[in-house]
Amino acid sequence: MAMRARPKYWWLAGGFAIGIALGFLTKWLLSLLRSRGAKAPEEMALTVAMAYLAFYLANAPGTALCPLPSALCPLPSALCPLPSAL
Repeated sequence: MAMRARPKYWWLAGGFAIGIALGFLTKWLLSLLRSRGAKAPEEMALTVAMAYLAFYLANAPGTALCPLPSALCPLPSALCPLPSAL
């Protein structure tokens, strides 16, 4: 049972890390836009785009996160489902 739960925790941690990282990136980009005099529609477009990007990355299959063969992938084998090319 513990072995089956392990990949679920990797997905949870990965989604959390992606969300936090893109949150900080959004905050930085919004401050950059504000310093250059962007209006509200540009800020809203950035916020919506980053939210969709976070959703896509967090729900992407393992191949999108690590396009390497599983023998070379730094992620756990459950997150890198490609067959080994070696």
